[in-house]
Amino acid sequence: MILQRFFKPKWQHRNPQIRKQAMIALPDQAADTAAILEEAALQDPDGDIRRLAVRRVAKLAVIDKVLQSEQDDGIVGAARARLQQLLAGKHQPCPALQERVDRLAQLNDDKMLEYLVKQGQEPELRRAALEKLSREALFGDVAIGDSDADVRLHAVNKIQRKSTLDRVYKASKGKDKKVSAIAKQRLDAIEAEEQRPQMLQQQARQICVTLEALYRGGDWQRTRLQLPSSNDKWRALQVQWTQSSLGVFDAELQARFTKVTADI
Repeated sequence: MILQRFFKPKWQHRNPQIRKQAMIALPDQAADTAAILEEAALQDPDGDIRRLAVRRVAKLAVIDKVLQSEQDDGIVGAARARLQQLLAGKHQPCPALQERVDRLAQLNDDKMLEYLVKQGQEPELRRAALEKLSREALFGDVAIGDSDADVRLHAVNKIQRKSTLDRVYKASKGKDKKVSAIAKQRLDAIEAEEQRPQMLQQQARQICVTLEALYRGGDWQRTRLQLPSSNDKWRALQVQWTQSSLGVFDAELQARFTKVTADI
């Protein structure tokens, strides 16, 4: 015990260069290596040694403490890089998957989240990162290129932009039937919605043309029989127009319909 007071281990030596060399020499498999690295990352007075230790720490909680307390920008950058590596599961040892997914849920850094989408080792991790992002181009890249079928499906279902869906559809056609089918289905839905104003106007115009022709033909009985059905169709068109957030119904067609129904 007395000797231990005089002969400290080299990683506790007064000389930072000796401590640094001791840190470099620490074997990953040694039982006390993790504890030594964690203590050095948080407490060593020498910035180079703290940075060196941070790059080898395997506990997310320790990295979080470094990020919260460290003032040195270089060490903060090293801690962020190490957090990124650990969350992605690219280096062993690393925390268990569920711990990493839980920690990912606290992230609000899009750059790091995108890294995890691209470099995360497990599909579950990549899907969790995707959920926190909104960049359409990234969703398109993942829907086309991710190695896991479920992740590709997850990505294509998040795409809203027509151009991105078109890119995914063309790239996955003949390669990934499920992704291709979903992209085509969503494309068709967007195109149908784009064409809705013209379709509703065409239907409204046809109602006006039919009633006006009947009115001019002088067949009053048939015209009056047609009127209730035409009114129902017109109201249904107005409801669809309103539900589609298309604004005020076509004023010209509305005037035509009001006039012919009033004359009848």
